[in-house]
Amino acid sequence: MFSDNDTFAANANFLEPFGVTATGTLNNFVTAPILNPAGPLTGPFTPVTPFTTNFPGWYSDTNGGLVLADLNNDPTKPAIDYFGSGAFGPNSGVTVLFSDSNAMIAGDALTTANLNLILNALALIQQPSPAPEPGTVSILAAALGGFGFILARRKAA
Repeated sequence: MFSDNDTFAANANFLEPFGVTATGTLNNFVTAPILNPAGPLTGPFTPVTPFTTNFPGWYSDTNGGLVLADLNNDPTKPAIDYFGSGAFGPNSGVTVLFSDSNAMIAGDALTTANLNLILNALALIQQPSPAPEPGTVSILAAALGGFGFILARRKAA
């Protein structure tokens, strides 16, 4: 998900379900080095170099997410927030929040590195969800049992 600096009211609506808050605006192009070179956004598309964006905001509240990049290498200005599978509920998938949408706009800040980060985020969210809830498994087992019962009656008839 791409939010933007705090001048855009829509951020609150988009970020509220994740417990994350957009804050501030920095001027001009800013880089956000990736904090862990072996972290979640570093593959399969490479090379991953700093996230670069134009007039970005940052997250003042990351809701316990794993911060993957800080604007200008400043830990008080998280630029990318990551939540693994199951962070928001038993069957929630991976969520990656980017603090500025300019990073994906061609002609603005869409660099090869930013594109690779976006592609890596898409690859992460394609990962399978955690195991289904027990209720789902029970319904599936009952359906398969019913199907087996129908097949057994057909053979007996």
